[in-house]
Amino acid sequence: MTATNVSNAKKCKTEKDPFTGEKVVLANLSAAYIGDKLIYLENIAGKTKFELMWSYPGSFNTMVEKGVELLFKLKDGEIVKLKTITDARPKLGTGVGGVFSSYTFEMELEKVTLNKFASVKIEMLRIPDLKSGSADLDKKMPNGKICFNATMKCAKYLIKNI
Repeated sequence: MTATNVSNAKKCKTEKDPFTGEKVVLANLSAAYIGDKLIYLENIAGKTKFELMWSYPGSFNTMVEKGVELLFKLKDGEIVKLKTITDARPKLGTGVGGVFSSYTFEMELEKVTLNKFASVKIEMLRIPDLKSGSADLDKKMPNGKICFNATMKCAKYLIKNI
């Protein structure tokens, strides 16, 4: 399992929904060559959505059903458990390393968890592995560090602007 190469394309903005007039606060980090959101946080009407896109080498046609648990280990030792709220379907792509299948895991964040992600660094992430159950992403891995730092920066932006 590998993360997609990422750029430093962080986007943060606050806008109004043109239909409801509600404040929308969003922040994301985009993947370099596929144009998808690698990390995405959005707050509308007090609800925060968190999306994490992960790419697996190879071509998969497996759907990951909602309810899958992702584990985030924080620097203070706390484990944050989040369950997906939608099914994740593969999106096929090609890159330098060949064919890959990208999945977007969508979760809801409580304000307490958003505050934790904004204030305590993520050290590790346990994510579904399509072949063996689960796999760990460590902060020492280049894409791990980028993803974890982006999550913290995006969470800080949301906290500041909601």
